Amino acid sequence: MNTATLHKICAGLCTAFCTAVLMALTTPVSAQPLELDRNIISNGGVDWENLFDVNGTDEPTQASTLPSGYSKSVFVRDFVPGASGPDYSTFATGSKDTLNITGGWDCSKSNNVNDKTDIVNAYAAAANENGDIIVYFAMERYSNEGTGNIGFWFLQDDHVGCSIDRGKTGNFTGNHKDGDILIVAEFTNGGSVTDIRAYRWNGGANGYLDTTPIASGSECQNGGGSQNLCAIVNNSQITGYGAGTGVPWLTETKQSGPTPSNNLDTSEFFEGKINLTKLNLLGCFSQYMAVTRSSTSLTATIFDYALGDFQLCGIKVSKTCSNPRLNSAQDHIIYDITGQVTNTGVGTVYNVAVNDSPQFDQGTLNLGSIDASGFKSYNGTMTVTLAENGRMDHVTATATSDVEGQNSVPDATADATCPQLQISPAVAVSKKCNTLIAADSGLVYAKVHFSGTVCNVGDSKLNNVSVVDTQDDGTKATILSGANLNAPADPNNPTVEEGACMDYSGEYTPTTAVDKDGNPTTVPHEVLFSDSVEANALDIFGDAVTPQSATATCPLCEDPAP
Repeated sequence: MNTATLHKICAGLCTAFCTAVLMALTTPVSAQPLELDRNIISNGGVDWENLFDVNGTDEPTQASTLPSGYSKSVFVRDFVPGASGPDYSTFATGSKDTLNITGGWDCSKSNNVNDKTDIVNAYAAAANENGDIIVYFAMERYSNEGTGNIGFWFLQDDHVGCSIDRGKTGNFTGNHKDGDILIVAEFTNGGSVTDIRAYRWNGGANGYLDTTPIASGSECQNGGGSQNLCAIVNNSQITGYGAGTGVPWLTETKQSGPTPSNNLDTSEFFEGKINLTKLNLLGCFSQYMAVTRSSTSLTATIFDYALGDFQLCGIKVSKTCSNPRLNSAQDHIIYDITGQVTNTGVGTVYNVAVNDSPQFDQGTLNLGSIDASGFKSYNGTMTVTLAENGRMDHVTATATSDVEGQNSVPDATADATCPQLQISPAVAVSKKCNTLIAADSGLVYAKVHFSGTVCNVGDSKLNNVSVVDTQDDGTKATILSGANLNAPADPNNPTVEEGACMDYSGEYTPTTAVDKDGNPTTVPHEVLFSDSVEANALDIFGDAVTPQSATATCPLCEDPAP
């Protein structure tokens, strides 16, 4: 094989390998469809048991690690184990699916819920399957007597709820939002789904439930496959409960005698799916409500409900605060703020924005849209006062589930402690002096004239710079006070920037004459006058800088030549 041929083969292999790697890096992970097969246990794929963590008889919780492509699961237990009642989550008479939530729905405490309309457990999950957002829903009911009529609300208002204090009824809070979804299904006690339809709420609190279905479905075939809306029920008993059984969590079923069964009889387990993407129903649903009904009519009497958190859209934000430095005026600190916003939901989020506290120097940072499982980085600067050195910084990310910005995603926040700005302030002082002979009113006397320079030799501005002179008799005189000195561009050469140094000078009449050893003398050429100065300053934070001093001596007159 010649060299040219070998090179071509290697190049081809490299291209194929690189293409495979790039595809692996850029292709989003797609969820494996949930097994809609009339049971809860996995048959090799993903089923309800994979979406929840179960600890004995405790209410299941979302699995600590969800299967790939699944972003949310919710489980609502609607019974008290071992108790016969009362049920505090039933609808009061007059509540209708066609009514708004506040002012239209009321809840009540019921001691005797009709067996076939009594919800035991309800659960839901959301997944991204090849870019389609699929929501799965399920319900367990207490009895299979007669035809089953149930509904599932997917609500966008996360304030929906109802509580009963001491009375028997309570008022719901929260409101419908445009795009809320109601799924209504009917099934036989023999284990067949006869009808399933989806309806859309149009408008907000003053809107209405459109009576024309946005989708109609049937019993799931081959796990739901390409069906946009379908459901299925168990056509044989599911035995449980506990690990290794057909029902991994606690359930209850009506049977003769005072003790309920932990099995699910035929037609007591219902599961289904809806493809939100294909039906153009994407919304930021935050609540899941399973409902039992008297019929499939939209004005049917509604009985029991199970309500749980089901936030389909979500974001999280991270941040770092770094690189503290002074502004040009050296009266504020500038920090670099960086981080990223990650889409934690199952659909694209829009109008993503990041705000900082204190605010970014650039204002709000707008990041646009972020696809499911994607993220976008951000960076900006933040200027704070000197008193906020090393402050805790707080960032908030916001987003919406629609391009128009009508439906908000819950805010995400993050905190970071900014590092403290470290400075090395320093002051330096020099001094020289000379003696002058002065005459006044026939008297001749000596005067000491001194001068020098006080400099900023640190890395930041100095405030309230002062120079105090101590004369030969101990008298102190302030020569310079209240001055400010800029930091030099080069601390090793403080004169390279204007304002890094300042001159001072003064004079005084000496009162003592001493020689070089400090002993009194009257010999003119032995007389030395000596004094010292001390320089003080405050740094930009108002702290005292280490004082510096300088001493100079000057003779009264020159030593006469021998």
